[in-house]
Amino acid sequence: MIELVGTMVEVGTVEAVYEGKLVEINEYEVHLESASGWVVIPMDRIAFVRKKERIDPMTLRRTIFPLCLLLLLPAMVYGGEECAMVGGICRDACAADEYAEAGAFLDCTEKQECCVKKEAQPAKDAPQPGDTGRKDKE
Repeated sequence: MIELVGTMVEVGTVEAVYEGKLVEINEYEVHLESASGWVVIPMDRIAFVRKKERIDPMTLRRTIFPLCLLLLLPAMVYGGEECAMVGGICRDACAADEYAEAGAFLDCTEKQECCVKKEAQPAKDAPQPGDTGRKDKE
C-alpha cells in the first residue's frame, strides 16, 4: 500500500467510502486529504484501500447525454392529453352525431380529429325529469 501514497484512493469502512489523496499510511491509521479536509481513519475500521479509477470524459458524456434525453422525453411526450380521456375516438372524419374536439391529442395522428359524441339536446316540449306533465294555471 505504500506505492499508493500521493495518489487518489478510495478507503472503505463499515460506515462509508472516503475519497482523497493518500498522504500517509502506517500500522495504526490512514491519512487522506479529501475535498472536505483532512480525514484520519483508524486501521481497525478499514475494509479496503484501492486506487481511485479515473472516469474517461468521453465515456461520461456518452452516459450522461442519453440519461438526460430519457429524463426529458416524458416531459415532451406527455405535454398534451389523449382523445380517449375526453371520451372521444380518433377518426379521419367525424360522423354526423359527433363533433371534433379542439386541440392536439397524443393518440391521434396529425390528420385525424378527436371525435366526441354530441349529447342529445332535450326537445322544448319534452318533459323534464321531475316534471309531472301537468300544466298548472295560476
